[in-house]
Amino acid sequence: MGNFWTLAGFEYKKLLQKKVVWVTFIIMAVICILAVCLPYWMNSYSIDGKTVSGYEMTKRSIKQSKEQSGTKIDDSYLKKAKEEPDSIPNSIYSFLFLIMDSSGKEIGDFNMADLYNTRKELIEQRWGEAHLTKGETEYLASLERQVEIPVVYEYSEGYDLMNSMMSFVCMMQILLAAVSIPSILADEHKGRTDQIILCTHFGKKVLYMVKGFVGVTFSVVSTLLLSLAVAIPIFAVYGFDGFTASIQQSAPM
Repeated sequence: MGNFWTLAGFEYKKLLQKKVVWVTFIIMAVICILAVCLPYWMNSYSIDGKTVSGYEMTKRSIKQSKEQSGTKIDDSYLKKAKEEPDSIPNSIYSFLFLIMDSSGKEIGDFNMADLYNTRKELIEQRWGEAHLTKGETEYLASLERQVEIPVVYEYSEGYDLMNSMMSFVCMMQILLAAVSIPSILADEHKGRTDQIILCTHFGKKVLYMVKGFVGVTFSVVSTLLLSLAVAIPIFAVYGFDGFTASIQQSAPM
């Protein structure tokens, strides 16, 4: 193991000297940035005969959401959502829609008790579908009892969007890893030195541990960098508000 870090440095040097690794990483990073920014640039809306850009609509939505931060989703708010739907932020509609869509009801069919009872029934139904043990169900039920009812809406759209974008980042990382990591193992075969390595008494085990270590750490670091490529434009637009927001408002079930 004395040569582990020396070999790791050598493997990283070989990996990072490959142009295809850098080109692929840059392409993946640009795609991540564009996935966040393109909706602001390409979308436009017509309001009262005036064309409004996607970015301007986003800023209006953010302002509306921040103004209603701290609002309780109770009977009076549900009545307002039915009578004045345009005054309700998209993030609150998403909360209501996830429950309504799963139950097959409309917003006018709910009062506060119905809303949260339906949510509770749907959660318990999912516990049953997951075949949880009695102990697991009791533990989750104890956590549910700690949830404040009615839910208090808090602006957290930056974190919500970041969370929804992580699956996209994972896809980009898989493509990057598929292009980059195989070369860690292919160089010896290409240089016809693989049989020599396989015959060495100490080199084989350590070298393949190093290759595994480099593959894992490269994947972790590149995932963090791609996540940063997404996070910078998201938080530049939406801000960092809402870090302490209840997770139930984003994932009610």
